[in-house]
Amino acid sequence: MAKLPVITAFGGYGPAGLSSSHHAFRRMVIDSLHEEQQQETILSLAVLMRLLKYDQDGYYHLHGERLSAVQAAAEIKEAALEGSLIRKITKDYFDVDAITRHAKLSMAADAGVFSFDIFTRQIPNPLPQGWSVALLTDDQGFGGMLQSRLKGGRVSAKQCPLGLNSMCADFLNAYVLGSVGHTSATLGACGTFLYNLNAVVEDVKAGRIRVAIVGSSEAPILPKVIEGFDAMSALATESKLKRMDESDIADWCSSRPFGNSCGFVITESSVQKASFIQAYGSSTPKNCVSEADIFDRVAEVFSISEWPVTAVKSYLGHSLGPASGDQLVSCLGTFKYGILPGIKSVSQISSQVNNVRLLIPTQDRALLQEQAQVAFINSKGFGGNNATEVVYSPLLMAQWLHRRHGEQAFVDYQQRNQQVKARMIAYDTAASRGKLNVIYKFGLHDVNEDEVKIDMNGITMPGFEQPIRYSKTKKFIDF
Repeated sequence: MAKLPVITAFGGYGPAGLSSSHHAFRRMVIDSLHEEQQQETILSLAVLMRLLKYDQDGYYHLHGERLSAVQAAAEIKEAALEGSLIRKITKDYFDVDAITRHAKLSMAADAGVFSFDIFTRQIPNPLPQGWSVALLTDDQGFGGMLQSRLKGGRVSAKQCPLGLNSMCADFLNAYVLGSVGHTSATLGACGTFLYNLNAVVEDVKAGRIRVAIVGSSEAPILPKVIEGFDAMSALATESKLKRMDESDIADWCSSRPFGNSCGFVITESSVQKASFIQAYGSSTPKNCVSEADIFDRVAEVFSISEWPVTAVKSYLGHSLGPASGDQLVSCLGTFKYGILPGIKSVSQISSQVNNVRLLIPTQDRALLQEQAQVAFINSKGFGGNNATEVVYSPLLMAQWLHRRHGEQAFVDYQQRNQQVKARMIAYDTAASRGKLNVIYKFGLHDVNEDEVKIDMNGITMPGFEQPIRYSKTKKFIDF
C-alpha cells in the first residue's frame, strides 16, 4: 500500500507577509474577516515591516510611544496595507526612474558634468581637481563571476556556489537543518515549486523518505531580470498600463488575471461539486484566454458548472519559480476560512475569456465546507513546463487517515497532536511580535570523520541516533 503524503506545516515570506498560520492569506481577504482577525493580521504585518515593535509591555512606535493593540492597529493600518501586496518598486530596492546602464558616450573637454565607473585601483592619485568618487559594489553569483574578467577583476570564492540552482536546498540542508539527508533541486520555469513538490510526493508514496521540506526562492526585483521579461513583452509596464486604462497615471496594482490585461507583475501556492481552481493567472493576454479555455473544456467533459476559479497573482504578482508555492498557501487558507479570494484587480471578466462553465469572482466569495474539499493548482512555464497539482482539504485527509489506521490509532494521534498545536500557537504568537530568530548552524555540526562507523549492515553517523541501513532487497532480479 502506498504511503499517504500529508502537508503537516508550511511557512515562508512574500508580498502578503508571513505565510505561516495563514497570515498572508488573511492579508489578501482582509475585508472579509471579522474585526479581531483584521487587527491580528495588521499588527503581525506591521511588526514584520518594522513599523511597530513589541516587548513585554506591549506595542510601541519606533520612537518609543506606547500603544494598545487597538490603537496600534488603527494608526498603522494604512501604512501596513499600502506597503504589502502589489505596489510600485521603491527606492529601497532601486530607483526605477534612474537605472544605470552602459551607453555610447563621446567625451569632450566642454561636455559638462558626467560620470563613469572604474575600479578603485584605477583611480588616479592624486585625484584630479573637480572629481568626486562614490564606491560601488560587485555583483555576486554567476553574473559577477562572468563579468569579473571583462571588468579587469578577479572571481571571488562565493560567486560560483551562489550561482548554483541547488544552493537554496544545499544551504538549508547544511546550515539550517543540520541534516545529512538527500537534497535536490528541480527546475521547471514557473512550475518549479510543483515539480519539487511532486518529487517529494513520489518519494513519500514509495517509502523512500518520511519527512521532507519543499521550498523555492526567487529574488527577481533587479533591473536586469525585469528588462529581460520586458523584452519578451511579458511584463505590464507603465506605458502599457496607461494606454490600456486610457489614463495619464499608471495603476501599479495591475496584475489582472482573466481581465483586460497587458502582462504580469514581477514579485519577490468530488471534482464536480466540491473543488475549486487556483489558476496560474499570469495576467498576460495570451494566458488569460488559453487558461480559461482549457478549464472550460475540462468542465465540459466532467459536466461541471460554475467551477470556482481564483488567482493569487492578482494580489502578489508573479514570483516566478516559487509562484505555485504562493498558490498552495492560498489554497490552504481557503480550506481554513472557507473564503475564495476574488480577483479584485479587475472590475469585470474580459469578453475574450471563455468562462461559460467557470465562476471567476471579482470579490471574495464564501465557500461552504462541502464546496472546498479539493483544490487544483495550475502552473505553466517556458518550454512546456506545465503542471497541475491536486490538494485535498484537511477534512478529507482526516477522514482518509481515520479509515486507513482505525479509530484508536486516530484518537491517539489527535491527543499527541495537541502538543504540536500548542507549540504552533506559541511560535505564531512570538513571530507575530517580531521574534523571528534566524537559524544558522554554520560550524555547529561538523562531523568528526573518526566517529563515522561503517560495518556490514550500514553506516552510523555521530549525532544521529538511527544508523543508515543497507538495502538487502535485490531490485534488479535479472542482473
